[in-house]
Amino acid sequence: MLSRDLMPLVDECHALVREEHPDLTGMLVLDLEILGDEEIGGVVNTLEPGKGNEVAEPALLECVRESLLATTLPPPEQGGRDAISLSMRFDPPAPE
Repeated sequence: MLSRDLMPLVDECHALVREEHPDLTGMLVLDLEILGDEEIGGVVNTLEPGKGNEVAEPALLECVRESLLATTLPPPEQGGRDAISLSMRFDPPAPE
């Protein structure tokens, strides 16, 4: 469920950054901490590149960070806080 909410944002950031960096490929690994709030749901508290991250493009990381910090997600099931790791592979663009 969380991936379904986050992936469109990450895909949009990737598309924007790839306009300037068409060779942007590799595994993006992000470690997130989500805080639960009874009134608004889950909010991303921290977002950092995770172990195994291969994408160091600052523009992509900043776009993803800004998008996720402005997003309300389902609250952690246990309440309080939850730490997750999100990973996705960016392949080279298909030949035209």
